[in-house]
Amino acid sequence: MTADPSPAPPPPARRRWLGAALTLLLIAAMVAGAVYLVQRAKTPAAAGPSAGRRAARVADSAVAAAAAG
Repeated sequence: MTADPSPAPPPPARRRWLGAALTLLLIAAMVAGAVYLVQRAKTPAAAGPSAGRRAARVADSAVAAAAAG
């Protein structure tokens, strides 16, 4: 058994370009996600996990009560 001494040919330039573009796109998405999480962490926390939904229901019921009476 003899090993093939010649190395594999490099991939075509188009394939390398596509890989580089996808890598940059992935890095940009990760940076955008990190910025979003950091900015979200700077805002004050709500009263609880469903505080926003609860406030919306109270507002909707107040509007419905005002419209009915």
